[in-house]
This record gives sequence, structure tokens and C-alpha cells, in this order.
Amino acid sequence: MMVMPSLARFALLAAALLVSPISPLLLVLVPLALMLVALRPDDLLAILTGLALLALAFLSGGPTRGTEWFAHRSWPLLLGSGFIVTTLVLRRATLFTRSLAAICAAGFAVAMVGLLRPTVVVGLDAWMTEQIGLAAVVLLQWTHTAAATPEVAESMGQAILRWAEIQQQIYPALLALASLPALAIGWYVLGRLTGRAEAPAPVREFRFSDHLVWVFAGGLALFVLGPGGALERAGANAAVFMTALYVVRGGAVMTWLVRAADASGWAWALLALTAILLYPVMLGAAFVFGIGDTWLDVRNRFRDAPRSTGSG
Repeated sequence: MMVMPSLARFALLAAALLVSPISPLLLVLVPLALMLVALRPDDLLAILTGLALLALAFLSGGPTRGTEWFAHRSWPLLLGSGFIVTTLVLRRATLFTRSLAAICAAGFAVAMVGLLRPTVVVGLDAWMTEQIGLAAVVLLQWTHTAAATPEVAESMGQAILRWAEIQQQIYPALLALASLPALAIGWYVLGRLTGRAEAPAPVREFRFSDHLVWVFAGGLALFVLGPGGALERAGANAAVFMTALYVVRGGAVMTWLVRAADASGWAWALLALTAILLYPVMLGAAFVFGIGDTWLDVRNRFRDAPRSTGSG
């Protein structure tokens, strides 16, 4: 009975990895290898496995060591290093907190490189922008061959170009979002390999510090009121990142409420169908539930309600 929920959680984590603008495999593999080497120093098998994975990650990709090779490995290396440091320092913190701290540490390292050697970061940004543009071209070519009518092809083409323009601006936020499930999967695999596995928590229990609402507010303010350039882009990425987290938190609250109501299988099926057919509405509702939960703390209020009633 416990297998299916675990499979569902890992399916969600794997699906979240697909938003990564770099190789999802390396995004999991490199941090996992670093965890095996650094967090299990007394386990020779873990160290050898980690070194083998690192060799596989860094020796693959052909003989050339250009921008593409570097781009796919630099962030996972920084991310994994940051996760190890935060795990050693914040021993009592949750996996999400440690992962978020690792993302911040890796982002800070990139910012420092940008200050010391701007051409490196500018070159990586140009490469990523070019890759997104090339992917859009491939999709456009496929659209023109697969669409039923020229009108449909034109409409789809405009949507693809618009999304490519947006993605070129917010790919750092997408990379940060993909880093969260990458670290979660790596941490679980680390536990499995060393006999200390921790299954991911149920999605309905997902939450994070309420103070992060200020990150969303600050990012939104920079995007709307910023002077443009790097600050405006940083604000946009912070807002997108936090919006996605609040959508997931809102979905967790909605799922918790449906489960608490002891809904039937038909109710779950109707909810899933509604989410598919009216996904813009459902995403908006999930965001409202998520950011509202910062102040309302819906799940704990409902948990406490029976005890409060009984004592009164």
C-alpha cells in the first residue's frame, strides 16, 4: 500500500526535473556523487561509488571542453557543494531548507564569478539564450509539419516564440526549481545506497518558512519598479521561483483538505479532471491558497479544531 504513494512522489519529482535548462541527469548525478564522497567518509564503498559517478559525469560529453560541457556541469557542482556545506552546518534543518540554502549558496558563487570575471557569466548566459532559441526553431519546424491548418500553425508558432522569449529571461528560476527535486532524489538515493533511506514527505504536507513571502514581494517589486537590466531580471526570477513554490504549497493545502474530508475516489477523479481542463483557474487558485496559507496556516487550524471544540 505504501509503494504507490512513494511512486507518485518520485514521479512528481522526476516531472519537476524536466523544467531544467541543463541536463537533468547531471543535475542529479553530480550532487549525488559529492554527497557519497563527503557525507559518508567512513564508507569506502560509498566513496568509490561517488568517485566513479564523478568520473562518469566529467569524462563524458566528448573530447571537447567548450561552453556546453562547462554549463552542464558547473551548476550541479556548485549545487552539490552548497548542499554538503548546508547539511553539515544545518544538521537539524529540513531537506527543503537545506536545498534552498544550497541554491542560494550556488547562486552567490555565480554572482561572485560574475563580479570577478563578467565575461564567463555573460558567455554562459549567451549560450543558454542561444540553446533556448534553437529549441524554439526545432519546435516551429515541427509545428509547420504537424499542424492541421496554417492558422493553427501560426497560432502555435507565436506561442512558441513568446514562451522562448520568456524562458530566455527566467531560465535561472527554472534551474533553481529543478534543483530542488534533483537534491531530493539524490538525498534519497544516498540513503538507499547507505541503508538510511528517507522517503520524500507526502505532497500534502509540503510547506516552507512563511518569511519567504518577503522574497516574493521583493522580487515582484524589483520587477515592477526596478530600473531595468540585471536588477529587474533578478526580481522577475525571484518572483517566478516563489510563485511556483506557492502554487505547489497551495496544491498541497487543497490536497490535504480533500483528503481530510475523506473524499471518495470519484471526488479525486473530478478534481484531477478539473485541474486538467481548467488548469489556468486551478493554478491561480493554488497560488491564492499557497500564499494565503502564509497567514491562515489552514492545515494546522483544521488539525487543532477538534481539540479546541472538545475543550470548549
